[in-house]
Amino acid sequence: KSQCQMLLEHLQAGRSITYLEASIKYGVAHLPRRIKDLEERGYKIIRETIEVEKSNGKKAFVTKYSFSIENFKRREPIQSEFQFNY
Repeated sequence: KSQCQMLLEHLQAGRSITYLEASIKYGVAHLPRRIKDLEERGYKIIRETIEVEKSNGKKAFVTKYSFSIENFKRREPIQSEFQFNY
């Protein structure tokens, strides 16, 4: 499966994802690009900035992505043909 297909399935299952999770679980090197690929195919993605604690105890801000409820309300199908090569 492509990275975009794996991300899409992850988001469709109602789970959110951060860069670190995408990197570890799916080998995604640049999550914002993969998210943009999904958006270009008509999917609505929510971005939320969250605060996390780093291993050294300091705080950092990261982006968490999730699937918009609008994706489930659509009557017409979103382009389902995936020919991603990354």
